[in-house]
Amino acid sequence: MDTLPIFGIIYYIIPGTAVTSFLYRIAVFDFGATISASSLFRPRRLALVSDGVFLFLAGVSVSHGLAKIIAMSNSIWISDYDVIHRCTTDTFQLSVAAFPNKMTAKFLSQPRNWQVAQWELAGLGPREDFYVRGDDLVECYTSDENKLSTEIYHRVLPERAGVELILSRQTSLLDSDPGMSLQFRFDDANSISTLNADGEWNPPGLGPLDRVELSDPMVVAVGCLDAVQYGLYVFPGDCETMQVRRTNEETVEVTLPLFTTHLEKGVIRRSRIQLVRAEGKGAMQQLADRYRAFCDSEVPLTT
Repeated sequence: MDTLPIFGIIYYIIPGTAVTSFLYRIAVFDFGATISASSLFRPRRLALVSDGVFLFLAGVSVSHGLAKIIAMSNSIWISDYDVIHRCTTDTFQLSVAAFPNKMTAKFLSQPRNWQVAQWELAGLGPREDFYVRGDDLVECYTSDENKLSTEIYHRVLPERAGVELILSRQTSLLDSDPGMSLQFRFDDANSISTLNADGEWNPPGLGPLDRVELSDPMVVAVGCLDAVQYGLYVFPGDCETMQVRRTNEETVEVTLPLFTTHLEKGVIRRSRIQLVRAEGKGAMQQLADRYRAFCDSEVPLTT
């Protein structure tokens, strides 16, 4: 990795150099820093190191003291420091936070700013990299303990209808157990419905035990206080079961056991999950139609 020292100046990197093929402008005042360009395979990001703070920058400006990073590209993502990343649309805000060995995301309804859902992945190892490409936030984690690498895409869906998670795992070992659980929690859940094999919605509820396991299809619709229906989908074959339970009158939890078969070196396993929103009289039909479109969709390109 090449580094360029910066001391109280504005530094320009010219396209086509060995550092990067894109033009960046970094403004740094009153302190010494180092700017580092990483691999040309992902040329849209740079790293800035100052006073123990390490940040990747995706076409951004840096204000005095590194108080905040403000996106300069056309992406809807904004990063605070190198930990929290947010995108905001007219109907929702998604906030993704990286912790040691864990990723947590929160989905808030707009404009009232109600938290609708939260999801979490643990046992990832430390995050080694992240970058923004278009409307995608991409994070890369690697665990030294089990030699597993995890890549997480948070992709904002067309027309800002929701978000798609694309998760992939691979190992450097000859054989490994890549299993992990993706945990969702819906707050202020007034109602919950499941989709049957005929593509029709079952009557609301989860039965007398307030819990159910779904296999085909793995689809739930949760009605929340913001008068919006939220559909949670798993792409067919990407998970063995969807475990759904109501823990109290307001909360619904969904557990997705992912990557439950052993993983060999050189093999990449992938799972796709969508959280979409719909409102109005035809909301439930909209959710059913969007699930069918999800099932018919091509495997998205990732890098």
